[in-house]
Amino acid sequence: MEIIDAPRNVRVLEQLYRYAEFQFGDRISGETYRQRKDSDRIDNFNVDIDILIPIYNSLISIYEEDTSLSDINCENIVLPYHEKVLTVLQPWSLCVDLDAANQVDSLSKDQIDKILEIFDRYAEFQFGNRIAGETYRQRGNNDRIDNFNVEINILIPIYGKLVNTYLEDTSLSVMDSDSIVLPYHEKVLTVLEPWSLCVDLDAANQVDSLSKDQIDKILEIFSDTEQSISIIHTHRNQFKLSESHCQQALSCAKRYNEEGETKTTLLLNAFTSYCTLMIAQSDFAGALPFAEEAYNCVAVAYNPVHPQVQKAAGTLIDCLIHKGELYDAERFSQVTLDSLKDPANKVDQESEAVAIGYYNLGDVIYRQDEDLLRAEMLVRESLRIRTQLYGNDHAIGASMGLLANILQNKILAGDAGQFERSSE
Repeated sequence: MEIIDAPRNVRVLEQLYRYAEFQFGDRISGETYRQRKDSDRIDNFNVDIDILIPIYNSLISIYEEDTSLSDINCENIVLPYHEKVLTVLQPWSLCVDLDAANQVDSLSKDQIDKILEIFDRYAEFQFGNRIAGETYRQRGNNDRIDNFNVEINILIPIYGKLVNTYLEDTSLSVMDSDSIVLPYHEKVLTVLEPWSLCVDLDAANQVDSLSKDQIDKILEIFSDTEQSISIIHTHRNQFKLSESHCQQALSCAKRYNEEGETKTTLLLNAFTSYCTLMIAQSDFAGALPFAEEAYNCVAVAYNPVHPQVQKAAGTLIDCLIHKGELYDAERFSQVTLDSLKDPANKVDQESEAVAIGYYNLGDVIYRQDEDLLRAEMLVRESLRIRTQLYGNDHAIGASMGLLANILQNKILAGDAGQFERSSE
């Protein structure tokens, strides 16, 4: 909309929003639409997000671009419109909670993204800026809210939900997804920056005095965010940048106070990021110590068949294979598979975890070129399980490829036998 004739535009927009508010009526509890007295209905999302909020935002823009208004006068004029936006957004706060059950308004990912982006803009506006030397923020109407609540409990979860919606969008390539989510990760670091002093337990004269639980929460967010950014830079082959973020992720994970599952997960993810960075540079000797650290931290905390232990074991075996330490890789693979097959551990023998166990041991034996028949039997079992789980999906490709290599080596060794289809 042109802003040249601002007074005329303001009058038109004010008439529009008053008419819109009247025209569409109120929300109906438990329904996804509004209904007027004449029984006409319209979808809540269309009314709230596509009609009302754009009108309020247009009015705000007109006043904010009016240079004849002082800052105070402008704030007094636009504040009611911002409050209208927040009132309209309030019913959608549950709908953008991806974990919420029984949502009345079922939304697509595009709709969730649109709402979250509006929440993002208005959360930043609503609470104003930090006040130097104070533990709170203050708006133009003198309302105050605690810095921790604004930044850690409100803003960062909004960024996190936006990141998750894009990461779960299978239509995006890895590079496209990275490009979209990186600015949100960077926003998180910007929000966390003032708290970097507060989580230093040796720091004096802290403005924001925090409990141990609050410090741990900040450290957890720091570590997760740094780790996520490191992965993005690894994808881009920006290895020095990735290493810097890996260092920060590991430092925050180690400083996390409360021993338990959260700290273990943070350490695992930080060590794994380092390992991924080294593998991306084909530095398997450099990756191995981090793979060992990752495995040790989860092996101490969990049962041998815990998913995190299995994940760390797979990474460690891969590093041992590529480093050429095949004896240790075979021994470790055998121990891992034995744990998965042990009835006492109650692992589903038709699961992906067991398929990986068979695959890893078969791969190590194949690489040593010692017992191709045993390697074939192990990999066939991996392929059988995966075929039952996934059919002819690409998920069976690794097992199919390894089996083909084994059979080819048997042919070269003059012991191919008859190829049997794993599906028979």
